[in-house]
Amino acid sequence: MSQTFSLEQRNMGAVTILYLDGPLRMGYRDASTGQQLSDAVKQLLSEGTHLVALDLRGLVRTPDSSGLGELVAAEAVLRKSGGGLVLVNVPPKLRYLIEMMRLDPLFRIVDTEADAVTMLCRD
Repeated sequence: MSQTFSLEQRNMGAVTILYLDGPLRMGYRDASTGQQLSDAVKQLLSEGTHLVALDLRGLVRTPDSSGLGELVAAEAVLRKSGGGLVLVNVPPKLRYLIEMMRLDPLFRIVDTEADAVTMLCRD
């Protein structure tokens, strides 16, 4: 199981899709993985991109509390900028954690990239 974290990016019209691969965690050896997500969102905002979909199919484990906090922070900063965030391909354990923590009203979750693009462009 990979312990490295990476982000890949693809543009679909006005929407940027970030593909997360690896563990989204802040503790132990993975201290910088949450920061990479935060930095990527800030970079997109500085480039004028405000519509972001996070494809989470590459997560190798459920995020820890700090990693979940990074998802919340990404949503908040994008919303504040007048943009939006949609989560795509959310693993079942993470979906359960989002519901258990009562964060489901905060996140828009869809199953496909096409649904994410449609939802973000409709706003």
